[in-house]
This record gives sequence, C-alpha cells and structure tokens, in this order.
Amino acid sequence: MRKKLLPIFTMLFVLLGMALAGCSGDEKTTNEGQANNENGDGDQWSGKTLRVSAQSWIIDKWPLEEAAKQFMEDHPGSKVVVVPAVNKGTGDSYLLQWSRGNSDVDLALGGSPADIAIYVAKDLLVEFDDNFFEDYSRDKFVKPFLDLGLYNDKQFSIPLLGEVIALNVRKDLMKEAGLTDNEGNPIPPKSWDELYDYAKKLTKKESGSTTYGLSVDLATNFVHLNYYSGLQSKTGNFLDGDFIDFESQDANDLLNFWKKVSADGFAQPDTLQDQNAGRNAFLSGGVAMLWTAASRTQEFAETFGAENVATLPLPGSENNGSIAFTHGIFIPKAGAEPDMAKAFIKEQLLNEYGQQWSATKYGKLPTVSANYEGLPEGLSSLLQIVETSKGEPLYKEQAKLTDLVHKQISNMLVNNQSVEDTLKNIDNGMRELDLEMD
Repeated sequence: MRKKLLPIFTMLFVLLGMALAGCSGDEKTTNEGQANNENGDGDQWSGKTLRVSAQSWIIDKWPLEEAAKQFMEDHPGSKVVVVPAVNKGTGDSYLLQWSRGNSDVDLALGGSPADIAIYVAKDLLVEFDDNFFEDYSRDKFVKPFLDLGLYNDKQFSIPLLGEVIALNVRKDLMKEAGLTDNEGNPIPPKSWDELYDYAKKLTKKESGSTTYGLSVDLATNFVHLNYYSGLQSKTGNFLDGDFIDFESQDANDLLNFWKKVSADGFAQPDTLQDQNAGRNAFLSGGVAMLWTAASRTQEFAETFGAENVATLPLPGSENNGSIAFTHGIFIPKAGAEPDMAKAFIKEQLLNEYGQQWSATKYGKLPTVSANYEGLPEGLSSLLQIVETSKGEPLYKEQAKLTDLVHKQISNMLVNNQSVEDTLKNIDNGMRELDLEMD
C-alpha cells in the first residue's frame, strides 16, 4: 500500500510547489492578468447586459444598433440590447413600473424635458453628478441643450438630439419670387412685415390648387413653441418674470401677423388640428416656407434635392436666438446597470459619428459643440442661433397651458376673435394654473 501511495504524494508536492511559486514569485503576471480583465477580453462590462429603450423614430434617425455593436466590440463579453418604446415619450410606459422599483431597461432615450420632469418629481432618475462630468466636462456641450436637462439645478438628462425653431424654405421657389441674393441664397426676412411680403410673393393659385407662401405649425405639439420662438427672436425674451409674455406690444404684433397672413390667404389654414399638415404640404409642393423645427429641412432635401431647400432664421433670431428643445437621455434608478449606461452615453451617444450621421440625414442637431465641425454650412451655421436660444419653462401644468394657447389661437384664426381678447384670455387663464417649476 505504501508503495502505491508514494507516487501520488510526490505528485501532490510538485503541484503544491508550483502553486506556491506562482503565488510568491510572479506577482507581475497576476497584475497583468487583472489589467487584461479590465481592458481586454474580460473588461469591466464583461458578462453584463445593458438594456437601452428608444422611441422607434430614434432607432430610425440615430445609428443606435451600430452604437450597440461598437460598444460590444470595444468591450468583449458585454451585451447591449435595444428595446423599442412607444413614441409619446417613455413616461407612459415606465412610470408605474419604475415607481415600484422595477425596470425592464437601464437607459432610456427620447424624452422631451416635459416628459422627463415627471420622473424627476417622483425621484425615479439617476443624477448626472460631478463624477459624470469629471472626464466629460459641461463646457463640451451646447449649453442651451444641456441646460434643458437641469431640474432644480440638478442634471437628470443628457441631450441626445437638438432642435431649434426656424423657417424651412424652398430655395428654388424663393429664387423665382426674387427673394435670393446674387449667389442664389435665400435672403432672411428681417421683420414680421417682411415675412408677410415673402408669404404674399410666394403664394400661387393655379388651376384650383394653392401653393401657400407660409405654413406655421399650430397644432398642440408646436403652437406654444412657435409662439415663444416668435417673441424670443424679436425681443430676446419671451418671459415676463415667471410668466410667458402675453401682454406686451410685441406679443400683439406677433399674433396680428399670424392673423393677417392667414386671413389674407397667404398661410396654410389647416395646421391647427393636423400636426403633420405643414410637413405634408411642404413635401407635396403646397408650401414654400414652414415655421417649425429646423430639422425638417434635411428631411425635405431627400424629396427636392439639397440644392433646393434651406433653413432660414426667424426675423431677429440671428441676434436674439430662438427656442431650442431636445430629445434626452436618462437613467432609471430601478435599472440594473447605471455605470454601464453612463459609459455607453460617453462612448457612443455623444461621439462625432453618431451625432453627425443624425444631423446630415435628419437634421437633428449635435448637442456637443465640437461635433458641428465639418458639417454642411446650413447645419453648422445653426450653432450660432442655438447658443443664444432658450428652452421652454417646465411648468407643472404645462400641458394645460399648451391647450389654453391652442384653443385661444384657434378662436382667433377660425372664429375671428380679436388679438386683444386672445391675449387677455390666455394671460388670465395662465395665471389660474400651477406654474411652479418642476
């Protein structure tokens, strides 16, 4: 028996000696192995899955699947899954779930500031604190876009896609109307009176069909933003203290312009109820200028050619700015991988490739200043306007205010309510709402 056990004990001692030598004599090898585990085949995200929720239109207008694939290539062993969400802001889908401490996703894309405010109010989101901005500083961002994610001076959203209100125009039609310079570039209107003259010159009625000189998006998704943008571009401010300005002479001038250009037949009449009326009319050749988000210009280029469309500033917005808004990025507290989500944001959602891809194809503006470099002039020139633009205030009852503005402007344009009564009714109604900032 002892003879049989001896070879076994000998082998055990050999193995033990090898193990001890590995522990005491080759510390460098162990450290290298740890480094490889962080940066190589098994880095810090190896074995982890990031679930990214995005509204379906964002999946179409942002190279999100490419971003997921690139992140997984950069971090072998990690997994990123893209989960489509409903288009009306992810609040409807996730509010109850997140309130219960559960989440099917770790990162959400596509909410407007108003969509995200409800999560902030219920303490459901991860704050982007100083640690996040330590290696991706605030000054890299376009400030008005970043500020739209601030709630009570805390950052709960990072801007993914930027928008600004402007005029989307047909260059070829403006050239026919004599509204371009010697190089064929459209001349921006300098006042409401001049914009009225543009609309009049561009309106054509032939064979029973009408091409309107101007269309203003006035349905509930844009009516308030377009009103704010009109005042901001003219005066540099659309607020009167904590209230929206519905009392000044400038407010009166703006609504008088909308009423006159509509009553005289130079503005498309059916934009109050159909939020796509202006967009569809432009695409079909029925509108020469569309007052809405500037991103529409890139969409129209596919139909008319880039040489035949352009973005023009609203009167005064080259100096006073316009209204900016964003589609944001936010992290639910109930998600499983907040740190992985932050890494994905920095590495993939804020990089030049993705932001410029979305800008050149769909007009969604970069939210990082450096990503404007190298863009076509029509897009890069918007940075000057955006930097002086402002966002809408996040009132608790913003939805009620929007409905109020829409109802009264509808009465003005459809039922011939006076501009004075329209402004008075909106102002009185606004002061009955809860305007506490979320």
